[in-house]
Amino acid sequence: MAAAAQLRLTADHAGNLLAGRRACGGLAGRAIPDGWRFADPAAIVGCRLTSAADALRHHLDRPAIASLAEPSVLLWKGWLAPVRGRPLTSAWSQVPRPRDTVASAWLAATIVRERRGDGHVLAAVAAGPRGLDAT
Repeated sequence: MAAAAQLRLTADHAGNLLAGRRACGGLAGRAIPDGWRFADPAAIVGCRLTSAADALRHHLDRPAIASLAEPSVLLWKGWLAPVRGRPLTSAWSQVPRPRDTVASAWLAATIVRERRGDGHVLAAVAAGPRGLDAT
């Protein structure tokens, strides 16, 4: 199954996939569809959300966990900015917001973090370096 069909990408997300392929020399475009034969994408995302929330609960005390609700709301507002040209931001923003406060805060922070990382990739692509010169 083609990656775009499997991920049910919108036109914007398909453009982001192409931008990601260009930035990575096509490596992800070749590897990701093959990976779906071994693991279900929804199961992987679900496990990642659950394990991240479990890890945060393990390392944070109850007051810290309770305090995640307000920053989570602010972080969720932060990812409402356009995602064009930001493939990881775009992909994570398609994950439904968890009802669990801790998982929701982790996902919101992930979206904001990936937005920043995608910005670095965009800057590198615009500057034109190739391969190891881009690292």
